[in-house]
Order: sequence, then C-alpha cells, then structure tokens
Amino acid sequence: MRGIVLAATPAAVVAHLENGEFALIELLGGYDVERGDILEGNLADEGSHEITNLTQLEDEMSVVVQRICRSFNDAISRIW
Repeated sequence: MRGIVLAATPAAVVAHLENGEFALIELLGGYDVERGDILEGNLADEGSHEITNLTQLEDEMSVVVQRICRSFNDAISRIW
C-alpha cells in the first residue's frame, strides 16, 4: 500500500493511505522523511514493518505503524 506524507517530525509521520485512512508512523531511525514523500509498504496494519520511501529512493526504513485513523485531525493530534 502507498501513502503520502502529510505531516512529519524527526520521530514520526502521518501518511494519507490509498484506502482513505491515515497512518501514524513512528520512525525507528534517523530517516529524513518530508511532507509530500510517497511511502510504500505494509502501512495499513499496526505494528513493526519495513517500508520504502519512493520519493527519496532510500533503502527500507524500520518503522512502527502506531495507529490507523479515519481522519487527519485524529492522526495529527497524536503526533504533536
């Protein structure tokens, strides 16, 4: 599944997924993820995963999908 990053901090991002949901994703490393980046991987299931940043063509990133939300406001309230 793919998702576009709508908000990013050094430790976490909120991505809008292809299925219309929003994923709060914890970054488990010093990854440089920016607003507008396209992520691909197992983004719709909570838990630990390896995903790819298609925009920056980086190697796989270790992440934890912390929560799947139905609205951007719900997801963003959990990142700040």
